[in-house]
Amino acid sequence: MADVAHASPCVLASEWDALRDPPSGRWEILGGELVLTPSATPDHNDAAFALCAILRERVPPTLRVGIDLDWVLEVPGDPRFIVNAPRPDVVVWPRHHARVAEPVLAIEVLSPSDSGRIAAKRFAYALAGLPAYLEVDLDTGQLTRHQLANGALTIAESGATVTITLPDVQPFTVTIDQLRP
Repeated sequence: MADVAHASPCVLASEWDALRDPPSGRWEILGGELVLTPSATPDHNDAAFALCAILRERVPPTLRVGIDLDWVLEVPGDPRFIVNAPRPDVVVWPRHHARVAEPVLAIEVLSPSDSGRIAAKRFAYALAGLPAYLEVDLDTGQLTRHQLANGALTIAESGATVTITLPDVQPFTVTIDQLRP
């Protein structure tokens, strides 16, 4: 698991493992606090599935693509405590890990309910060393690609089209129109 700075409060790993998502949402841990995220809309899911299909066509067998998976970030040196467990809508990580670990790309399809959480997620991703991050805003038609620089995720490109660069993958473009139903 990624090495992250200790933050308080934290969630016990045993409690996280026992927690089940309610029918109308999903749990995440952001900054040591449990956050309940509402269920996705059909347009949101369409965009996530489209991104997953685009990525699966392009990533090598050494990388894995998943949808709505926990990325558990433990307190360094003490796996009994979890400081962050975000659930990116789409995530790409090395296949040799059975669970999401050391991802090379996380993608969030923004929803109205994200306004209070997206900065916390971006911070958690940067803290864990995520090298590339994409936000998809279906309402505004904007794709915003972030890159890790000096410990922070900074905007590298924004618009209706962005270029994705991953390890061992030819750079490729994604357009907002590819993600809309």
